[in-house]
Amino acid sequence: MTKSVFIAAAEPYSGKSLVSLGLINMLLRKTPKVGYFKPIINFEPAEKKDAHIETIISHFGLPITYDGAYAYTRAAAMRLVEGDTQGDIIDTIIHKFKALEQQYDFLVVEGSDFLGAGTAFEFDANISIAKNLGAPAILVISGEGKTTDQVVNAALTVLRNFEAREVPVLAVMVNKTPPNEADTVRQLLGGNYRRVSS
Repeated sequence: MTKSVFIAAAEPYSGKSLVSLGLINMLLRKTPKVGYFKPIINFEPAEKKDAHIETIISHFGLPITYDGAYAYTRAAAMRLVEGDTQGDIIDTIIHKFKALEQQYDFLVVEGSDFLGAGTAFEFDANISIAKNLGAPAILVISGEGKTTDQVVNAALTVLRNFEAREVPVLAVMVNKTPPNEADTVRQLLGGNYRRVSS
């Protein structure tokens, strides 16, 4: 039985953090020991705190320190990539993840936010992190401003990328679809979806 899940998106403002909030809320009804981990954050903590980490820790009163809830800032991770030491990123993330895993019955891991440069690196890194943590994924796709075909293509592209790297996908969630298109998106995604919301 899995003890973790990786919430992933492929673009900013997908609704990924709301999915994390909802999932943690649901899990806390079954077990009091739920942890949260966001491997890569956008800003240096001294400059600006990650709103997702602060919101989840404070809203649920989780006994996790801010520093314990992440491994790298984006800038630090990019420096390691440029220095061809990507392995160090994964090793540190696994180490921090394992430390949290020993303290909690279940861990919700939230992928990066895709804000700013380096989005290709982030997408690949999210798949690699999920695979190395052995965490199945929930994929979150935004339907905002997209045609039905664009939404379905985006969802299937992300799904196939995760599956090609042997990361199990538990669900594909499509947010912000126009209500009159939700049923069509469900049908076109077939067995690959779990929820489509407007």
